[in-house]
Amino acid sequence: MARDWDAVHLTLGGLLTAEQVRVDGPGGATELQGWDAEQTVWLRWVFDEVTRLPDLLRPSP
Repeated sequence: MARDWDAVHLTLGGLLTAEQVRVDGPGGATELQGWDAEQTVWLRWVFDEVTRLPDLLRPSP
């Protein structure tokens, strides 16, 4: 997958549709488990720099 894509983004709808659904293929079976929120998993580094955000000491009012 990383040869063709930089990242995988799973939406909430995709998570609700795919969680614990077994998919059989020529290389075996796979099943999405433990992906607990909408998020992106980066498969290749595509950023030029990293900027650290300040620590959140308390929520804004």
